[in-house]
Amino acid sequence: MSILPAPGGSSWLGVSEQQDAADSLPVITDIAPDWLVVDHYALSADWEVRARDKTDNLLVIDDLADRPHYCDVLVDQNLGRDQSVYQALLPSSCRVLTGPAYAMLRPEFALNRSASLARRADPRCRHLLISMGGSDPNGATGRVLKGLKECRLPDLERITVIMGSMAPGLEQIRQQGHSLPWPVDVAVNVADMASRMATADLAIGAAGSSAWERCALGLPTVMVILADNQRVGARALEESGAAVALGGVDDIAVDLPACVESLQAPERLQAMSRKAAAITDGGGVGRVLDALSLS
Repeated sequence: MSILPAPGGSSWLGVSEQQDAADSLPVITDIAPDWLVVDHYALSADWEVRARDKTDNLLVIDDLADRPHYCDVLVDQNLGRDQSVYQALLPSSCRVLTGPAYAMLRPEFALNRSASLARRADPRCRHLLISMGGSDPNGATGRVLKGLKECRLPDLERITVIMGSMAPGLEQIRQQGHSLPWPVDVAVNVADMASRMATADLAIGAAGSSAWERCALGLPTVMVILADNQRVGARALEESGAAVALGGVDDIAVDLPACVESLQAPERLQAMSRKAAAITDGGGVGRVLDALSLS
């Protein structure tokens, strides 16, 4: 068995792939799964070769295409990803599923899709949703609220901010919300994200996997890139017309006001919604399961 170079995210694992595999194999052996799902930027074929002996089938989720894998099925949800980028990284027998059609979303997004798209028939920015991830370690939410104070939003009636209970700036965000000219509801640890998105007219959100959730609901979005691995997906979404990308956290203060104001035009909101909704319908889990049954 050859030892492969460590993948780019290896520092996130805390130990070597070999050590992590040694620690994990007893658990995998005890569970004896029909399918083992691997979703970690620090794991590659070196780990998967060891794990593959303890399971009948192995599924890898990746969106970097920067390291070899040893698996039966690989899923890359990125928009515009060509299967050919994995050709030299996978066994010839591996089945590759690419694109947001395979985005594995919770069932609530498909269930709320019809109601959400119906709302887009009257495209006015009345309800703005802000979601930068549960922990918001970069303080992006506060910068967004600061930028919104400079915006002219004549139709806006309310703002919803979604955060996790462990977010370090949670109390500051609550206080900051009181200084805005619109009612601001700070919702914590929500369990109904899809229904909240379905009642929003515009989102300001992180350019991660939640982008596919917003697309499934046809929700126009201003994206903030919070990590390097989000850049490819954010660029593709912007080029498709489904969203607008601001760049990183440091770009919010300068770019947000003009960007949000430009999206008040009903025809632009509606066009963005249609393009977003065409990217994924929220049924990716079913498609992946169908692929597993054929593998």
